[in-house]
Amino acid sequence: EESVESSIESISESSSVVEESSSEVVVPEEPEEPEVPEVKIPSVNYQAHVQDYFWLAEVKDGKLSGTLGEARRLEAIKVSLSNLPVQGGVEYQAHVQDYGWMDKVSNGEQAGTTKLEKRMEAIRMNLTGELATQYDIYYRVHVQNFGWLGWTKNGETAGTSGYGYRLEALEIRLVKKGDDYPSSNVPSNMVYAL
Repeated sequence: EESVESSIESISESSSVVEESSSEVVVPEEPEEPEVPEVKIPSVNYQAHVQDYFWLAEVKDGKLSGTLGEARRLEAIKVSLSNLPVQGGVEYQAHVQDYGWMDKVSNGEQAGTTKLEKRMEAIRMNLTGELATQYDIYYRVHVQNFGWLGWTKNGETAGTSGYGYRLEALEIRLVKKGDDYPSSNVPSNMVYAL
């Protein structure tokens, strides 16, 4: 009888152990996802001050700022950059009626004039810092009597000088060095000088 009781006791102890171990749920560890670095693609943001319309809404990355077919002068611009992958900025300069080349400005400051009714006739732009080693800044302008001029880049002059013609619109793009530059149906670097 003792051996039967001890066997029963032994069975009930082992079954309670089985029950306890069967109630445990072992969850395998999930492998950690590797951190993928965020790839930043910079944007160029700009807005134009236009005769009778004042400051137009800001646009970016190759969109038109200004007017076409309305014979309205561009009077000033502001250009800034966002989502930069590296340190850098943008500098730009306006050639303005009666003033010629004005001082360079940068990163969202105004180039050109407002409230003076003076036309912008040409612009120059360039990138600064490490950004300039990785990207080019391309820009083109729409000029009175000529229409769209070709794309220029990195400090080259876009527009006219000595004609007294107004800029009416512009487009600006950032292009990673080595990538295709913007294309257009007009020759590039069409600049008229004194």
